[in-house]
Amino acid sequence: MSDLLIHAPFDLERDDWGTQLLREWTTDFVQPGWEVLIVGAGAGGSGLALARTGAHITFVDDQVAALDAARKTFTQAGATATFCTSAEFAPTQAFDLALVNILWWTDAERGGELLDIAVQQLKPGQLLVVAGGKSAGIRSVEDTLNSRVGPTSTLIYKKGHRLLATQRPAHWQPQPPQIGRSDVQVAGFSFTLEQRAGVFAGGTLDPASVMLSEALRVPAAAQLLDLGCGSGIIAMAAARKTPSAQLTLVDSNVQAVLTAQHNLAANQIDGRVLASDGVAAVAGEQFDMIVSNPPFHMGRIRTEQVARRFIAEAWSVAAPGGTLWLVANRFLRYEPTIQDVWGNVREVTGDGRYKVLYAQRHGS
Repeated sequence: MSDLLIHAPFDLERDDWGTQLLREWTTDFVQPGWEVLIVGAGAGGSGLALARTGAHITFVDDQVAALDAARKTFTQAGATATFCTSAEFAPTQAFDLALVNILWWTDAERGGELLDIAVQQLKPGQLLVVAGGKSAGIRSVEDTLNSRVGPTSTLIYKKGHRLLATQRPAHWQPQPPQIGRSDVQVAGFSFTLEQRAGVFAGGTLDPASVMLSEALRVPAAAQLLDLGCGSGIIAMAAARKTPSAQLTLVDSNVQAVLTAQHNLAANQIDGRVLASDGVAAVAGEQFDMIVSNPPFHMGRIRTEQVARRFIAEAWSVAAPGGTLWLVANRFLRYEPTIQDVWGNVREVTGDGRYKVLYAQRHGS
């Protein structure tokens, strides 16, 4: 894939040994005409070589941004595949092989659910192959496979990374997702939150979001965009402060979108929640406020690229006079990026761990 332009941060897949081991093993194993399922799209690198052998590839991912990156990889290479979010993918048991790379897992609990999705799609007796490094937790994944699926073996071990394989049993049922609820207080208001694996902080209340929620000053009837909304708590706190605010929440993670939709309904707050790669779903619209607690991890990889992209894209949808309210860990130096894009930045509040940064769009 060295000649392809890969969507950041998924370009980090180039140097991942798990991806390389999957390509190395599968290109010799897969037969033309096979249906191959890849759970966790990354940049699409694990599937491109297989597509060139005549296999049909289906990518499934929680992240619409990952699916967009994989789709771009295949388009640039002139290859075809099927791309589905985990929310729209239905069990078929039609696949000859399923592949998973734990590099992009948000958490171990969601990882177990993704393994179940992969196994559920396989024909009985066919292989699930899982790639990952020691530092990413591949040994604990081996224990999970042994307990959830069946006996697991190591196909390849190299550079601290393993390829694990297990067969789909003839009679097998996935474990149901564990979904919880909790009552919390934020900015003097009460909320009920849904807890779900795969969502930032598991859908629980995190201190950075609390800090931003308490700092917000929301004008009457403001058009507010929560960029990377997670559970939706920041937008919901804004709505409690200013009931006339009009809420739009976007997240690349379809698990977060589902959770935020449920949370708005449970707390009787109006708003639209959209699956979106950055601001793609609202491009061309304008907002008076953009609020964000951007991620600095993508799966197991630490990256500031997403937050810096959010800062630039927020400016593109800000109305004249519109504002950016962003919370970040103290050690993350986003101020120069905000200054470069917005022309101004100041810290509204903070402590030893977190800070809330503010900017305003001047001019048209």
